[in-house]
Amino acid sequence: MITLSQITPHFARGWQTRTNSANSVAITFDDGPDAATTPELLKMLDDTGLKATMFVIGQKCRKQGSLLREITAAGHALACHGYVHARHGFRGKAYLETSLRQSTYMLDEFGVTVSRAFRPPYGFIDFGMPERTRNAGFTPVLWSAHINDWKPQSEAELLRACERVVHERMILLLHDGHVSTSRLRPTLEYLASVIRAKKWAMLKLPEHQHAGSATQC
Repeated sequence: MITLSQITPHFARGWQTRTNSANSVAITFDDGPDAATTPELLKMLDDTGLKATMFVIGQKCRKQGSLLREITAAGHALACHGYVHARHGFRGKAYLETSLRQSTYMLDEFGVTVSRAFRPPYGFIDFGMPERTRNAGFTPVLWSAHINDWKPQSEAELLRACERVVHERMILLLHDGHVSTSRLRPTLEYLASVIRAKKWAMLKLPEHQHAGSATQC
């Protein structure tokens, strides 16, 4: 049994953990949408000029059509984090396919497009999941950097954690719908300043689906 608390994503064979292009980064958020935190998060992203991929939970998208459309209208991508926030590893092909299909149908109902990228809840994986994910038409994505922002932290703690992990070609894991979400402004401002200084492109995932849409901060 493999979890990302036991191994680094660098050793997760078959999963994308970094961007494919030099001089680029991808900023991602898991666990949304959330009516209590997503609007403020979108405002922070807009203020800093950052573009992100939002790995949303299908079940949480119910009755959130206007919020989902606001996310895509702001230039962010919606991707799949499962229909429910439950472990998808060691549950077989049918479970994963149903989760992806239900999430896609839910977003289609609201007239928004789901990018063909999948990140499993909790980062809980098994060895066969990358192939099952690709066979379902999705790119399997993990991450190369995170700041534990699913745990309650102060603005200063989040910023210090981000300063330690930022690197070229990173896929940065952040979270929506948590206590720390509203405390991310200094972190996002720092990210924007680093991206501008290093002239990194911001990529949305999966990269091949967004060809030509890289954004400079």
